[in-house]
Amino acid sequence: FGFGFFILITISSYVANLAAFLTRSVPDYVASVEGAINAGLKICGHPALAEELQFKWPDANFVFSKSGKEFYGVLEDYQAGKCDVLAVGREDTMMDLELLNMFCDEGLLYTNSLVLENPVAFPIRPDLSSGVSYWILQGEKYHDITLTNSKSDYAKTNRLMPKCNIELSDQSVEKNVYAQIMPANMIFPIIFWIAFALTAT
Repeated sequence: FGFGFFILITISSYVANLAAFLTRSVPDYVASVEGAINAGLKICGHPALAEELQFKWPDANFVFSKSGKEFYGVLEDYQAGKCDVLAVGREDTMMDLELLNMFCDEGLLYTNSLVLENPVAFPIRPDLSSGVSYWILQGEKYHDITLTNSKSDYAKTNRLMPKCNIELSDQSVEKNVYAQIMPANMIFPIIFWIAFALTAT
């Protein structure tokens, strides 16, 4: 009985996991620059970053706004159908509630894909730099104080929250449904089988 129960659970788990993968819907979004490049999509970017973006992603098809309207110009190009996705950063746009609500209207989301890194430095006297660096590290390590968290807290405190959830990572996607079956998932059936095997002897 124990061995039969073990086989039943194993086959049922395999079939259920296989069915979940076979019926998995293909996402209708692009979550990275690599995905946009592979799909042959046009990417709207800020003109001030044109040189850096083209250097880092030479195979990408970038479109840079010439309107001089900063990120509003980038969004206008998207609305005009000149591109399919946007390459904009949270840090540059998350404090602009009007722009975020326009993102909501267009069904745009932030992803966790890294497009470009620009180093940011604070102007400070050389004799104070080591002390400031120390306290910045302490704040980040022990109190979770970072520029990103501070901006998020400021936005919540001052109700600078957009009318929709614009974070792809926060969307309600059940990832565990597609988790691979591991040996650890079979511990209970194995113990059940061993118990019955020992009982039979």
